[in-house]
Amino acid sequence: MEDSTENAAFSPFQLFEEDFNLALDPKGLEITDVPDSEDVNFDFINLDSNDLTRAKKSNFWDFLINNLSVHIRYGEKLSIDKLISYYPSYEEPLFFMKNNLHFSVERCYSWILKYAKIDGNATKSPAKKIKKIQSVCMDKGEQIVDEVYLTLVKLLRKNPEEHTCLKIWEVLGFMASFKLPSVKFLFPMYNYLLTVIEHNPSPDSKTWAKYVLKRMYR
Repeated sequence: MEDSTENAAFSPFQLFEEDFNLALDPKGLEITDVPDSEDVNFDFINLDSNDLTRAKKSNFWDFLINNLSVHIRYGEKLSIDKLISYYPSYEEPLFFMKNNLHFSVERCYSWILKYAKIDGNATKSPAKKIKKIQSVCMDKGEQIVDEVYLTLVKLLRKNPEEHTCLKIWEVLGFMASFKLPSVKFLFPMYNYLLTVIEHNPSPDSKTWAKYVLKRMYR
């Protein structure tokens, strides 16, 4: 995606009500640009120094190494690098969780693919897909919330289909606005976003990461 931050007409508050109830107008979901600089001007000076230090020390990848279950694909044990890389086919939850939650994860995954129009999926009602994800997250609890956050990171990482990345970042923005990760996963997610801001070569990804961080740090 080209960097269009200078002239973007994106208004994030068309998407997110101040009370984070996600009272969405479907038309507001048709975004064609990244947030402009005013929307993502996250003042790191105002980030509590203890929080910033903890975020930088809460290494995202170390957290995954210590918390993800073992995954096998075609007889091969997947490394974290392969596991958290773009792969649109659903197999099983990334985090270890009880079997009765697997169906909820699969549904959320399907709705994300449809919202982002990945792998031939598409939807005529994107707002409904976001509301369904919201409903499942609120109903099933923090395990599903963490899984959705990590799934979105997975779908962004090494994604060769640049046109879908914007839609994935949008879902991350929605998630950050209505439901934060669990206490144990919050600072690793901060760490991931800070890493994108500091090191990702894509200007659009940097801009979106700032926006999502701003929404999460409230």
